[in-house]
Amino acid sequence: MIPEVVQFGQKHGLADAAQKELQGLMSASITLTSKKVTIAVPATVANLGPGIDTCGLAMDIWDEITVEYAAQFSLEMSGDGARLVPRRKEENLAVAGVEGAFSCRGRAMPAVRISCVHRIPWGRGLGAEVASFVGGFLAGSVLCGEEVAALGKKEAEGDAGSGSLVAILSSATDDTAAHGGVQKGSNVDTLMQLAISRGWTPGNVCPAISGALQIGVETPSGFRSHRVPIPNGLVAVIFVPTS
Repeated sequence: MIPEVVQFGQKHGLADAAQKELQGLMSASITLTSKKVTIAVPATVANLGPGIDTCGLAMDIWDEITVEYAAQFSLEMSGDGARLVPRRKEENLAVAGVEGAFSCRGRAMPAVRISCVHRIPWGRGLGAEVASFVGGFLAGSVLCGEEVAALGKKEAEGDAGSGSLVAILSSATDDTAAHGGVQKGSNVDTLMQLAISRGWTPGNVCPAISGALQIGVETPSGFRSHRVPIPNGLVAVIFVPTS
């Protein structure tokens, strides 16, 4: 029995049968909620100034990846940036992210429905590929039962005024999240190492996960991300060629 249910029952004089019924309703609500997860991930701009492959900035353009349990696998895509995104299961990076999350828990990916809203232009240097993988991995981690603490868009924008997602899974500390970093050993740390191992640079991976302006540094124990403050009022202007 959940302690809060017991305390509520004692406070209001509920019989044991009523407490068990309340417990069942709460468990059913939690189970229903956990079957569908939506993650928003920002576009990123890397190679800032002298920071080739290491410095990157999150932008206020967001892709959304929704994953839910289903009777059979399906993949749906929409949005202005969806036209060029690979639609085959074997080639789609959101699918790869979900599979990676389940694999980290020693499980095969079950039947899921993956819905992607692509607003980040694909293949135009704004980290769309990274965003798909990161969104899929984070959504898959939640379905696996990991606890996620996420800052809202406004909170995560911080000094930069640029869009960002800060999602820290179970073992990360509040202090780590507050500084826009990733704690070593957390599942998000696993995501960062996995994404970089696929060939993406820290300049795109780190701000896609932690938002704002990040510097990714390689250490003997893997890559680490550190948030760098930037002046208030900074405005980014993006030119996206059509061909």
